Amino acid sequence: MGNGYGKLMARIYDPTLGPFIRGLRRRVALEARRLGPRRVIDLCCGTGDQLRYFQAKDFDQIIGVDLSPAMLEVSKKYGVNCQQGDATKTQFPDNSFDLAMVSFALHEKPWDMARAIVEEAMRIVRPGGHLLVVDYYYDNRTRALGRMMTWLIEFLVGGEHFRNYRKFIVNGGLDRLCYDLPRKKDIRLFAGSVTLSIYEIEK
Repeated sequence: MGNGYGKLMARIYDPTLGPFIRGLRRRVALEARRLGPRRVIDLCCGTGDQLRYFQAKDFDQIIGVDLSPAMLEVSKKYGVNCQQGDATKTQFPDNSFDLAMVSFALHEKPWDMARAIVEEAMRIVRPGGHLLVVDYYYDNRTRALGRMMTWLIEFLVGGEHFRNYRKFIVNGGLDRLCYDLPRKKDIRLFAGSVTLSIYEIEK
């Protein structure tokens, strides 16, 4: 996948999507705080926009990791702690964090890479900690409008991104990627087409 998003996408990502997902960003931060973590990592953090909704003073450590230099360049203006790194193989020791987050990233990766990110989260989060995932989820609770709009967004992005999204859906999405993690909570948003799911780490 190279270094992820380029300069153009990095510049337009937050201005384009930010207004639509601001409420979701707040909800992610709220659900994370309810779990009481002291050490938090955002895998595939992109511009670091999600971390802006976390107050650093409330945590011992909060950090983001992403491959894209262009996206990380944007993160500098937010004053959040993001660093370049491979979310499938970070430099952190086992059990380093209480909570890992992955938002709108797994569906755009090749299947094996998406699973590797989940496994890396399982490695670096302590037993009893949590993985919080935001991504597409289609089932009988997904309304036609939600399915259509999210499909259209991915179609417009196109290319490898769209091909990976289609494989993500066909292969079973989060149910298969996170098959070995107990799901503690599932919050459905955007006409049921997006889930905010909280998994418990068991080792």
